[in-house]
Amino acid sequence: MSRTSIIQYQGLDLKDLIIALEKDYYSVLEELCKKASSFSLKRAADYHVTEIYTNLSIVIIEQIKNIIEERKKVIVPYMNELLEKSSSGHDCQNCSGGCKVNHSFHLKQLEDSHYNVREMLHRLQKLAIPLYSEEQYSNAYRSLRNEMLLIDTTISEMFFVEESLLIPKMFDAKTKINASA
Repeated sequence: MSRTSIIQYQGLDLKDLIIALEKDYYSVLEELCKKASSFSLKRAADYHVTEIYTNLSIVIIEQIKNIIEERKKVIVPYMNELLEKSSSGHDCQNCSGGCKVNHSFHLKQLEDSHYNVREMLHRLQKLAIPLYSEEQYSNAYRSLRNEMLLIDTTISEMFFVEESLLIPKMFDAKTKINASA
């Protein structure tokens, strides 16, 4: 989770925002997922009642790992290419057809990942068993719950930054180079 206030991201240009997202969210989420995986591997599902929560947590952790990997391998290079084209004065309307950046595809990937993870985290919250109930749950389950809450909070923050700052900056850069698709 970012120690920087979300407000501080507002003044950043696209290049600095990309760097901040990688440092403050993508790397942090990778570490949180590693830690949560260790708890789920210790089988927080010591009790039958926590097994469904644990199994869904494992699925969510893997999905988030894939999203972060996709951000680093696909979205960040796309944004850097967009920055390069924007700063060099590229005009997609005048290029010789070699401009195949798939702008809409990348934005759709971001939107889809936001929707899918939010949906899964919502389902996970419905499955969570209150830790204050009379039943005693393993420390692994309690730790997994705490880590999943940190992941939920961090990824929600990341999505907010992406939706409110990154995507509009991507649209501006896309408009600047007259990209249509």
